[in-house]
Amino acid sequence: MRNRLMFLLAATLFPAVSNAALHIDGYTPARHDRFANSPSFIGAGYDFSGVGHAGGSWATMISPSYFLTAAHASPAVNSTATFDADNVPGGTVSYTVASAVTLKNPDGSNSDLRLGRLTTPLNPLHNIATYAIPLLGDNSAYIGRSQFVYGRGNAGDTSDRVGRNTIDEIIPPNPNDNFDVGGVEGYATISYYDDGSGIDETFLQGGDSGAPNFIDVGGQLTLVGINWFNATDDKTKEWVASGGSFVPAYAQQIADAMVGESFVAVPEPGVVGVLVVALGVGVMLRRRRVAT
Repeated sequence: MRNRLMFLLAATLFPAVSNAALHIDGYTPARHDRFANSPSFIGAGYDFSGVGHAGGSWATMISPSYFLTAAHASPAVNSTATFDADNVPGGTVSYTVASAVTLKNPDGSNSDLRLGRLTTPLNPLHNIATYAIPLLGDNSAYIGRSQFVYGRGNAGDTSDRVGRNTIDEIIPPNPNDNFDVGGVEGYATISYYDDGSGIDETFLQGGDSGAPNFIDVGGQLTLVGINWFNATDDKTKEWVASGGSFVPAYAQQIADAMVGESFVAVPEPGVVGVLVVALGVGVMLRRRRVAT
């Protein structure tokens, strides 16, 4: 049984230059390193080739030219974005970042979600994935879903890490009262950290900002979030939750900003792909803990 505890939020935006490893409960290289070449990798059978590095930042492709990342850790214009062709290590290919635009919230404030564009589209011969955006209906369709959380390995590691977490909440409570972290506002997915209660569970670290969160829809990875912040209890300093920009909330704006290309929208089978941002209650996160 789980209890809910209200807490005052102490959230951290991660600088892109920081390079701590994504925390994963029960971490082992075989299970959690993308290029460990192990059948026990939790992401085995999925294609992560569309997740690229751009200096200390990330770029996750949603079409041949366009990618999503975090605004506070965005690749610089004219920087180099690298991807692993054919989803295998050692096949690195490079592209140049042409431009990027920060997406807006309904009240006109800046979100932490940024849409970038490459100077040239991905070469089809490189076999680099692009990811659909899941438009599943209202927010209840996302709550409780397991997501793949992508992040960095230790400095010097040759492999990125992939863990899991559950989408526990989507905030803010209404379109005109955006969730605020360090002066940046927006719609966020919240995943509570239950202090080792489950293997694979993640807690974001410095350097993970801008990396993607995926949910499986119809057997394929779909881009539901972009890493944004972590949160600790302001009194105990315990790890509480990780948050990502909730990509589906910005789907129409993303579509309007793309020129000459479009992303793929993927609904659940039998569900009309129309996003409704649900209204909620309260302005503070609710921590979930295992009852003792």
